[in-house]
Amino acid sequence: MGSYLLTDTHIIESPANKFVALAIQLQSAKFRRKLGKFVLEGAAYIADIVDPGRVEYLLVAQSRAHLYGDLCARHTHRVVADGLMELVCGTVTTRGIAAVCTIPQYGAEDAARTGGLYVVCEALRDPGNLGTIIRTAAAAGAAAVLALPGCADAYAPKVVRASSGGVLSLPVLTGQCAEQCLRALRGRGVRIYAAHLDALATPYDVDLRGDNVVVIGNEARGVSAELAQQCTGLIKLPMPGAVDSLNASVAAGIVIYEFLRQNRDKYLC
Repeated sequence: MGSYLLTDTHIIESPANKFVALAIQLQSAKFRRKLGKFVLEGAAYIADIVDPGRVEYLLVAQSRAHLYGDLCARHTHRVVADGLMELVCGTVTTRGIAAVCTIPQYGAEDAARTGGLYVVCEALRDPGNLGTIIRTAAAAGAAAVLALPGCADAYAPKVVRASSGGVLSLPVLTGQCAEQCLRALRGRGVRIYAAHLDALATPYDVDLRGDNVVVIGNEARGVSAELAQQCTGLIKLPMPGAVDSLNASVAAGIVIYEFLRQNRDKYLC
């Protein structure tokens, strides 16, 4: 990065500037839903975006603009005063570059036909947990993450940061669309396993080859009784130690990689 020379020396210094103001508005879930956009921070994550058309424009901190010349050569960009980046990213310490991106829209039926592993999150409220699950699912090549109603906003800044750009690496279906996709998967006879403390089987005991759905429930209450009744089976992780539960994102990661292990001939060849 950095070989492209920024010829536009105009530095935006006002938060009222239309490019900066829009990015600041996207800190709010209301405006993310209304405008269909979100902010992705970090050069590495921006560079990894498969569809560059998702990037509307970049905002680059004045003191770091020389580091990001290659990205600026590829995308519309504006150089801003360093202090404005804190408002754009909602953090005191920023990476000096952020992209305003369009939120991908996925069809529930199309996503259900993809095949593979689907990770369903039910009422996951912690942004770090949801973002980490998205990141892990993306790393493992999962088909999609379904964030049912009641979950944290998948495109909130804390979720996006925890996902390390994963929100643009695989389909993330939210709200009603996620419910529709789960319904379509159930209609296709795809096996659905819920991580549940009342389960008798472990992920190592069940056949996770082929298409499967794993459900991760609320951090405090777990998977709801209503959704558990709709599952093929319940699974739990063995815990011979002195604790009786695991962090939701840790549990999800273990199950995701057990799926990958059982399907290694297909995904790791």
